[in-house]
Amino acid sequence: MSKKGKQGCKENEIATKFLNELVRDASSIDEILKSHKNSINKSFNTYATSLINKKGFKKNQLCKNAEIPISYGYEMLNGKKKKPNRDYVLSLGLAMYCHIDEIQRLLTLSGNATLYNKLERDMIISHGIHQKKGRVEINIDLFERGLEPINEKT
Repeated sequence: MSKKGKQGCKENEIATKFLNELVRDASSIDEILKSHKNSINKSFNTYATSLINKKGFKKNQLCKNAEIPISYGYEMLNGKKKKPNRDYVLSLGLAMYCHIDEIQRLLTLSGNATLYNKLERDMIISHGIHQKKGRVEINIDLFERGLEPINEKT
């Protein structure tokens, strides 16, 4: 596996591509389930909370920084929102200064579509994340192109 494929993975987690190969080649699924339990069945709120703790944020301040209503943010982070608003998930990831892989995983685990670079809005958001831009800067880029901003208060 390439170095790039391993980047961003925790020591006790494995890359999806490698896990797919294990599943394909395994004679017994039980051994994979047992040995890689930390890499499967992770929920959005568990993953988001682990990022929040790892990056040293407080939930209340993070919701304010992301401009997510506090009650909605807590429902997201406590698992009460089964499919949180995609823009709120993006805002949360941007407020935590997440890398693209972390944001894509947040989107996937929340039941939302990942950023897809064949969609203009998603391409601009993805580019902004790679350039380490914040939500406001990305929203300026979107606005300049007549596209819907991320979680913009009206």
